[in-house]
Amino acid sequence: MAPVYIQVDAQGNFYSTQFTTTGANLSSRVYSSSNDLQTALCDRGAKIAFWGADAVATLPGSTIEVFEYVLRGSATGSNYFISSKDEDFVFIQRGGAGDGWQLTPLRLRLPRVGDLVPVHRFLGADEAGTVTHFFTADAGEFATWMGKVNTAPTSARWWTYEGVAFSAPAVTTSNGVATCANSTLTPVFRVSGIAQGASQPKYRYVANAATLTSLQAMGYRLDGTAFCAIRE
Repeated sequence: MAPVYIQVDAQGNFYSTQFTTTGANLSSRVYSSSNDLQTALCDRGAKIAFWGADAVATLPGSTIEVFEYVLRGSATGSNYFISSKDEDFVFIQRGGAGDGWQLTPLRLRLPRVGDLVPVHRFLGADEAGTVTHFFTADAGEFATWMGKVNTAPTSARWWTYEGVAFSAPAVTTSNGVATCANSTLTPVFRVSGIAQGASQPKYRYVANAATLTSLQAMGYRLDGTAFCAIRE
């Protein structure tokens, strides 16, 4: 699905521009009111992206949706990737990350406002052939992975800091028990596919208890908690 980008002028007029997956401009039209815009676009199931001052596309409303992609069939296990950024969605859909990536049904919803912390994103590997993404909101883990980033890379071992992926409620762990600020939130667990063919883990992030149990039965291990999301 191609994204629809919305612009608003100083008079409050809505402008919509539909793009193809190759970035070609298909059409541009002025809508005099948000109701007209909703009728023309939203009710047809169009994907809407609003660009903020930080140049990051966000969806309207009080929450942010984090989507998940998977690349299956690797000899060292499946690769999973999560993002809330529309540019990542478009990049993967265009094949920028390579062939074979598929959108999974997993979704995480995050509050847009409140007591939030940055969730940092790293890409790299500790062994050859085990490239994975690592997400964390924990200051200690962030420092550890930045140490890896600042270590001289080799052909097998390298890490890159890709910036803040999104903001989310922090998770607190005490005596091995992960908790969030209130009952409307739930911990997002980091599981690693360490038993999937290599000693270096490939990470996945899940909040659903049934999904977590299923992954553990497949040989994944619970690696810890990364952040909190809205309880579904």
